[in-house]
Amino acid sequence: MKLRLPLLFLLALVALGAVPDGTRGQISIGPEVGLGFGPSSVQPVSLGVPIYTQGDNVWLESYYNATVDISFFTPQGVDRTGAVAVEPGQLLLLYSFRGADPSGPWILSVTTSSGLSDIFVSVKSPDNSLVPAFDGSRLKGSELNQTFTLPSTDAYNIQLCSVGESLVPAFSFPLAGGLSGTVVASLLGNSSQFTVTGIESPLSTWLELYSQYSYETGAEGTTSQNLLVATSPVVTASPPGASELVSLVQKMPMRQGRFDLWVFDRTTSGLALHETQFLRTVNGTWVQLGGCTIRENAYSSVLSLATGLDSANSTWPRQLVTMYTMAGIESYTETAISGGEAAILFRDFPEGGELTGVSFTASAPGLETSNWEAGNSSVYLLTNGQPTEVSIRLSFSGIAFDEVNVSIPGAYSSKLLYVNAGTLVVSATQQGEVLPNATLTVGAQGSQAVVVKGCSTGSASILLPPGDYTAYASYGGVSSSEPVTVTPGRISAIRLDLTQQSVPVFLYLLAGLGATGVIANLLLWRGYLERRKVYG
Repeated sequence: MKLRLPLLFLLALVALGAVPDGTRGQISIGPEVGLGFGPSSVQPVSLGVPIYTQGDNVWLESYYNATVDISFFTPQGVDRTGAVAVEPGQLLLLYSFRGADPSGPWILSVTTSSGLSDIFVSVKSPDNSLVPAFDGSRLKGSELNQTFTLPSTDAYNIQLCSVGESLVPAFSFPLAGGLSGTVVASLLGNSSQFTVTGIESPLSTWLELYSQYSYETGAEGTTSQNLLVATSPVVTASPPGASELVSLVQKMPMRQGRFDLWVFDRTTSGLALHETQFLRTVNGTWVQLGGCTIRENAYSSVLSLATGLDSANSTWPRQLVTMYTMAGIESYTETAISGGEAAILFRDFPEGGELTGVSFTASAPGLETSNWEAGNSSVYLLTNGQPTEVSIRLSFSGIAFDEVNVSIPGAYSSKLLYVNAGTLVVSATQQGEVLPNATLTVGAQGSQAVVVKGCSTGSASILLPPGDYTAYASYGGVSSSEPVTVTPGRISAIRLDLTQQSVPVFLYLLAGLGATGVIANLLLWRGYLERRKVYG
């Protein structure tokens, strides 16, 4: 190794702003060489000097009309290459940066017959300082809103991806042109797995990976280019499909950061292109950004991410990946998101339908009213992420008829509570036709009705506990009633004929029983629910 001590002195003068104008001219960017990240990306340094990072390759091309000597020095003045003789028009791999190579301004020294010229080449490391601060969560119905604040930063192209329990590093798409079949392209390290299924004619597919690379342009700042980083061999498949693992052909070493994935398929309908984006982590694994629970670009320092808790809890945010560009280098950070959210889903058994006409009240030690919401026959909570006992009170027409204690085991909890119930469909007819706007009423046998539907269609569907009921219909002074049995997990239907006049016993029944019948029917619900509690 050779030290360039005069160069160190010169760099110190540059830093102090004490370099004479004539000396500055010797360090200017010359137009006679080209630099790039790969053989196909080499361009004259007058258009921009590549910003490199550890793991990159330095490709050089000479535009001189005579042999020149090239040397590459670290910021400390250590010659990494020695004097390399480069012929006119020669394209060569000059240097490969290693993990231990320092960041800073490296010097590319070009010696010609007329003298020496130096070119500053920036080497920068990925940044891991941009970590959003978690400001808290709040509920709005079944929606979980989580707020974050970004610190002051010079980063740009900031993008957020909230990740659930797991992400499959695969991109799946149906064939274009109405053809049957699906292609799945998975990225696995430096390889790709193509899986083709359901095709009816031969198909060929391949992929290309692109990423943003930056160049310093002097006083103008930086520019970026989307460069081809890797491709795959063409994979062919015949009906009904095939699966093949192929190695990626790298045009340049793959960095960490975001990549644009282009997948092509050629079929009888022609050539089609499908696009998505992946993140390559520092350890070489891939995250398919199309699989993010939420994916947003950051345009302000305060960020709010909304997630539906009525989705599978495996998709609820558990980690926030922040991707950005800092000083021309792709970077990302990962932030764990504390998960105190929980969902308790009430459904009828066995159909799994929502409970109608039922309201809920949640209570637990330290649980504030702002930390729970009810909707869609479900209760959503924000807890401290620790095991919690929650009491859920079920009410009908404002009167509580059941209370359930549910154990929340911890973060990201989702539970099902099945309620055995049957569906009763009641309709009124006149002259054989369904009668609109009839008043439809259902009550427990021998008591006043508690469910009343003034139904414009003449038909009502009511979820009820199993048991014996009386269904009533009235319209224009004509009424009719029939006994009916509601069976768990079944749909029972009854039609009440209002064609003939009948004694309006229904009116007398309502007047005679009054609120006593309401309470009796609620007790029927309560007694049944106590026999049916099943926890998921």
